[in-house]
Amino acid sequence: MGLDVEATRLAVYVYAFIGDPRHDIHDLTRDDLLSLRPRLTPSAVVVNTLALVASRNARRRTNATCWFLPSTFAADILRGIVWDDVHHIYQRFWMPETTALEHVFVPIWDVDEAWYMMILDVRKPRVYSLDVHRTVENMTRKEKQMTDVLRALSLMFATPTHILNFTDRSPNTSGWGCILQASGIPEDLTRAETAIWACSWLSHSGGFSRNIFGLMGDEDTLRMRLASSIVGAQCNELRPAVDEASQATWQAFVRAKLPL
Repeated sequence: MGLDVEATRLAVYVYAFIGDPRHDIHDLTRDDLLSLRPRLTPSAVVVNTLALVASRNARRRTNATCWFLPSTFAADILRGIVWDDVHHIYQRFWMPETTALEHVFVPIWDVDEAWYMMILDVRKPRVYSLDVHRTVENMTRKEKQMTDVLRALSLMFATPTHILNFTDRSPNTSGWGCILQASGIPEDLTRAETAIWACSWLSHSGGFSRNIFGLMGDEDTLRMRLASSIVGAQCNELRPAVDEASQATWQAFVRAKLPL
């Protein structure tokens, strides 16, 4: 199914209702994690936990090349959060200081309860909309949402902390050209499927190419891979306990499936 042995073992552990896999930052409950089971809709906490894992992984580099923002960033901007609060809540934790910024990933939960992703290619510079639930009716609303978020990011880019990333280009995203609708992706997925796609775009290695626009593969396999990546993340403080428990769960599963 496209999973390696470790991912398979962790997925079996998660879906077997054994143990209590949690995250060290987000209050990730069992119900949140099990929302990754087939046919259920992944919770917003799951999406943001994957953004957190990706952000932590990006920070391990000496000079981070990517920012992975939680969906609360766009939500706060769209509800008119005070600008000082944007700095306080998001800059230090989600926007590490760097001089090598290449891409910014912004998941957005629309009012119709479907997810889409905005990706900024800082080096080009270009802005992409990865939207697999777009309709004629919602495109104008989403264009305004993305424009508002981009305006906030422009202000962040222009701060003394981040301006060195823009020595040869403008930090003002209004001059980057129109928002590009990514081609080669589905256009009318269900709300549950849009969450899986958002999670998938947050869980890749951090590089960027047009391959990210393409099909992500079998959805059930994706759900298992995402669940295992959360509980197996290096930034999960309970990882040693999870690893030990998942080994025991896997052995019990193997014995049940392959009796002597």
